[in-house]
Amino acid sequence: VAGRSPPHGSEQIRRPGEGVQLESILRKPVIIGIVIATWAAIVLTGMAILWNFTSTPGQLGAPPADRPGDTRLARSLGGDTLVMIVHPRCSCSGASLGDE
Repeated sequence: VAGRSPPHGSEQIRRPGEGVQLESILRKPVIIGIVIATWAAIVLTGMAILWNFTSTPGQLGAPPADRPGDTRLARSLGGDTLVMIVHPRCSCSGASLGDE
């Protein structure tokens, strides 16, 4: 009935062709299933791309064959020489230097 407001607690009557609200669309289980499946596919695709990126090895470096001639580090004649670079304020540095 024109000019009258609907009774308290009831929904407004819509005429055919008026705007459809998002809530009424999302109430349909098929639409919700499609939205969830699309979201899951996007998330899984992104995770697969990240997994592939993190598990792909980088390019191998080319270490020099000899030590630089101008170094002040003494070389061990009886075996290998370990060169370790440590941060002076790192708590791990003292423990690492104490290991023999």
